[in-house]
Amino acid sequence: MATIDQLYADMLPSLPGVPLPLLRSQFARAAQSFCARTKCWAIWTDEVATTAAGTDYDFELPPQAQVALIERATCDGNDLPVESWRAFDHGDERDGSASVHSRDLLTFQLGRPLGAGKKIRIRLVLVPVANASAYPDHLIQQYGDSIAAGAKALLMAVPGASFGNLQLAPIHAAAFEQSIASAAVREWRGRTLRTPRAAVQWL
Repeated sequence: MATIDQLYADMLPSLPGVPLPLLRSQFARAAQSFCARTKCWAIWTDEVATTAAGTDYDFELPPQAQVALIERATCDGNDLPVESWRAFDHGDERDGSASVHSRDLLTFQLGRPLGAGKKIRIRLVLVPVANASAYPDHLIQQYGDSIAAGAKALLMAVPGASFGNLQLAPIHAAAFEQSIASAAVREWRGRTLRTPRAAVQWL
C-alpha cells in the first residue's frame, strides 16, 4: 500500500532540486482542491448533546483536517436541515428554524434552541490543513497518484526553477482535472456502480 513518504519519493525524480518543504506544501494544496471538489473525505461526527440555551458547538475533527462543507445533519436520528449562515446574519436567532448552520466552519450553531439533551450529528466534507504532514489512508491509497499529478502541475509551472517544466505542467494539470471528474462521480455513487436516485415525493 502506498504511503505519503513513498509518494514523495516517487515524485522527486521528475522534480529535480525541489525543496521537500515546498513539495509537501504543494501536495497539501493539491489535496485540498481534490478533496473539496470530489468530497472524497467525509465523516459523520460523534453525537453532540445540545444545551437548553443553545450555543456554539465545536466540530470534533480528525488530526490535520479542516471543514470544507456541511453536507447533512441529524437530530436524534432524524434529518435536520442545513441552512446558509446568511439566513441568520441578523444577530437574533431565537425565531430561526430548527436547522444547523456555521459561520466559520470551526463551530456550528442551531437555527433556534432545541432544548437540552438532543443528539446532533453532522456529516462533514473535510480537506487537509495547509502544510499537512499526514493524510487518511484511503486518500493516499485511492487517490495519491491523482493528487501527486496536481502537485506536479503546480510545481512545474514555476518559471525558472530547477524543477520547473512549462511543457509538462499542463499535461499534469489535465490529468489532475480528469481524475477529479472521475473521482467526483465515483464518490457521488458511493464507490459503487449504482446511480443515486432522488426519493419520490407526492404532492
